[in-house]
Amino acid sequence: MKKMIISALIASMIAMAAVTGCGSSSAKPQEEAKEAAQEEQMMEQTEDVRDAEAPEASTADAAALDPATEDHAAAEMTAGPIETEEVSVFGTETAAETDEPGSVYPEFHYTGEDHYIETIWTYFQDNYSRYYEKEDVSVPAILILDEDDSDPDDIKVWGVFSLFNYDVEGKTLLNLSGGDYPGLVHLKADGDSFEVTGIDLVEDGMDYSSSANQIFGEKEGLAEKFWNSDEKQEEARADFLKMYIRDNNLDIDAYQDYGWNPVPLK
Repeated sequence: MKKMIISALIASMIAMAAVTGCGSSSAKPQEEAKEAAQEEQMMEQTEDVRDAEAPEASTADAAALDPATEDHAAAEMTAGPIETEEVSVFGTETAAETDEPGSVYPEFHYTGEDHYIETIWTYFQDNYSRYYEKEDVSVPAILILDEDDSDPDDIKVWGVFSLFNYDVEGKTLLNLSGGDYPGLVHLKADGDSFEVTGIDLVEDGMDYSSSANQIFGEKEGLAEKFWNSDEKQEEARADFLKMYIRDNNLDIDAYQDYGWNPVPLK
């Protein structure tokens, strides 16, 4: 707007000079016009400089008058570089994402009244289950034939210690692998808990009978009890399976060995 007013004034001056200068030399109007043009150019340059400096001055003045700006600048000078925390966009892995998939069925735990069976089962599971392929369910069948706890440092438990691995088919446990380990387990008392310190197992093959008589013959009548324990072993097997089903509220009602009919559990 200022430029337009200045240009209009200069144009008026030139026009007046032209009117009043009629009959005189034309050099003077030309000089006046030249001077007016130079003056206009200088005024325009001055105006441009003012326009360019005005925002910077306004910004600087506003910053100088704003206490928050001064505090922020002082904080930047004293606090040093700002540290940033790197945040992963992938989140945190959960146990479900990192853990290897396992059986959907819970592990067996003995909940009966015998003091030693849970410790014995844990020992057999840790030391013998690795010889079998992992199936859906592993449940022992432990038949205790006799016990001697007169020496807490050498508690003796004679029995037939069996391990069975099952797959679940509908409501039936299909026996796929396992083994019987008759013998003598040695334990040591440790407060209210126990530790297996050794085990004497009946040997396989031709030495089976002689080693069984040696281990179970330590106590009178025990060897005969062992040789006539087949039916008791099956009863113990069914009892342990019923315990497992009951404790875990499973809808299973039978077990079955290969080539045999299912055996009801309820």
